[in-house]
Amino acid sequence: MKKYLLVVISICSLCAALAMPLVLPAQNTSTQNLNTQHHHYKLIQMGTFGGPTSSLDTPGGPPRFPFNRVLNSAGAVLASGDTPIPDPFCFDGCQVNYAFLFQNGVQTNLGVLPQNPTGGAQAPCFDCAWSVFAYWIADNGFVAGSSLDNAFNPFTGSPAALAVLLKDGKIVNLGTLGGIESGAGAVNNGGEVVGAAQNLTTDPFPSRAPYNDFFIYGNGTESHAFLWREGTMQDLGTLGGPDSAAFLVNQQGQVAGASDVDFSVNPVTGGPTVHPFLWENGKMIDLIAGAPSGMFGGTFGIAAWLNERGQVLGTMNLTGDTTWHSFLWDKGVIADLGSLGGINTTAQWLTNAGHVSGKSDVTAICTACAPDNQKQLHHPFVWKDGVMTDLGLLYADTAGNADSVNAKDQAVGVTVPCAKVNFDDSCEGPVYHSFLWEKGSMVELQTLIVPGSGITLSCAHCGEAAYNINDRGEIAGQGVLSDGNSRAVLLIPCDENHPGIEGCDYSLVNAAAVQSSATPIPTTNAAATHANLTPSEMKDRTRARNRRFGVLAPK
Repeated sequence: MKKYLLVVISICSLCAALAMPLVLPAQNTSTQNLNTQHHHYKLIQMGTFGGPTSSLDTPGGPPRFPFNRVLNSAGAVLASGDTPIPDPFCFDGCQVNYAFLFQNGVQTNLGVLPQNPTGGAQAPCFDCAWSVFAYWIADNGFVAGSSLDNAFNPFTGSPAALAVLLKDGKIVNLGTLGGIESGAGAVNNGGEVVGAAQNLTTDPFPSRAPYNDFFIYGNGTESHAFLWREGTMQDLGTLGGPDSAAFLVNQQGQVAGASDVDFSVNPVTGGPTVHPFLWENGKMIDLIAGAPSGMFGGTFGIAAWLNERGQVLGTMNLTGDTTWHSFLWDKGVIADLGSLGGINTTAQWLTNAGHVSGKSDVTAICTACAPDNQKQLHHPFVWKDGVMTDLGLLYADTAGNADSVNAKDQAVGVTVPCAKVNFDDSCEGPVYHSFLWEKGSMVELQTLIVPGSGITLSCAHCGEAAYNINDRGEIAGQGVLSDGNSRAVLLIPCDENHPGIEGCDYSLVNAAAVQSSATPIPTTNAAATHANLTPSEMKDRTRARNRRFGVLAPK
C-alpha cells in the first residue's frame, strides 16, 4: 500500500494551535427556521453495466485536492457503473467500471480508451477490461477524466492512465507532455480541458499531494499543469518547482491549480512548498505571494474552486503545516474566511456570486472518538459577504459538511455522529444523514423523498448521498438499495420549475412538521462495523477512503 504525505493534525499540534491567533469572521449560529416550507423530491436511481453498483467518481476533496462537478445546469449527471469484468488491481472496487451520462431518463455509456489508442478523437471501447474515471461535466455535456488503456507505467509497475475528453460519442485522447501518463480535471463549454501531464524529467519528489490524485499509482517523472484546446496540449509550467497541476477552468479560459514554488524539502509535508495559482493571459500567478504577512505561514495549499468572475477559492496551511484555513482570492486581494471558532476551515464550493460552502471547526471536541483522536469537530457552513453561517446539524449528530451550494444559497451535504476524525479533518461515524439547507432550515433529505424509491440516503456509507446541487435545485448523490448495493441518484424537486413530473408530490412540507415526525436511523446500526458490511458496502467504503487519502485498495 502506498503512503502519501498529508496535512495531519496530532494532539500535540492541536494544543499548540489553540494558542495561535485565529481570524474569526462575523458568525451567525442562529437556530433553525421552523417556518420554512420545503418541497418534496422525486428520486431517480441509475443502473449499472451488469455489475453490482453505480456511483459517483469523487477524486477527493480539500484540503489536498479540489472538489468535482458531477451535475450540470441542465440536470445531466455524470457517474460510473460497474461491469461484471473483474479488476485485478481493485483500486476503485474490484469490478471494471465505465462512466455514463444520465439525462432526461437516458443513461449513456461513455466507454473507455481502446488498447493502443491513437491521439485525438476515436470510437470508445465498450467491452475492454479496464476502467475510466470521469470527474467533470460541463453545461453542454462535455466530460473530462482519465482512462486506462491496458498500458503500464514502467516507473510504477502499475496501470497507466491518459487524460480524456468525452464528447459527441467519441473519446478524445489528450496525450501527455512527453511522459507516460496524464489526467484531466475539468472542461468548459468550449472544449478547453485542464489537468496534469507527465514529462520526461525524473521527478525528485514523486507520489505526493496534490498530484497523486491525478496519478493514483504514483509517478516517476514530473507533472506539469496543462491546458488542452483544439488538439494541442499547452504546458503551463510551474511557479519555480518541479511539479504543478491544473484543476479548474472557467468559460473565459482562466485556469486554477497548484504548483511547487521551490525544490526544498519541508519537514512536515516532505516535499517542496506548494501554492495555489491562477493562470491567465499566458502567466501563472502565485495567489499566496501577495498575502499579508502572517496570514498563513504554511507550505501547502491548493485552488479549490474557480468561478466565472475569476475569483479563486483555496485552502492554505498555517504555520507548522498541521492546520489550515480557506481563502477567497479576488483580483489580487485575498480574504481569509476564518473559522467557526475552531482551528481548521475547509471550503470546497464557490458560486458565481462569491458564496462558499464547506466545513469549519468549532471549539467542541470529539469525546466519542478514541483517546488519541479527540480533536475538534466541524460544522457545515455557508459563507457570503464576509459572514460564515453555521448551518447546524441533524438530530444528535456532532459533525457535518456542506458539499455544495447553489445560486439560491441552497446547500447540501451530510452530518454524522463523529466517531473518528480523519487526517483531512473529515469525520467517520456509524451513519451519515444527508441534508438540504435552505432559508435557514436544515432538513434530512430522506424525509422529503416521495415514497417508493427503494433507496436510502442516510446510512453507514452515505457520505456522498447529497453531493452536488445545481441552480434548479436538482441534487446528484449516491444512495443504497435494501441489498446494500449503491446507486447513483438524481433528486428532482417537485416545484413550479419542474411541473408535471410523474410521481411528484407538489404539496409543501413545513420544517417544524418534518423535524417533529422524523426518526433518525439509530447510530448503533450494525452496518457500521466491517464484519457486517456487504461486499458492495465494503467496496463503497474502500472507494471513498482511497479517493480521500490516495491509497490503493488491497488486492
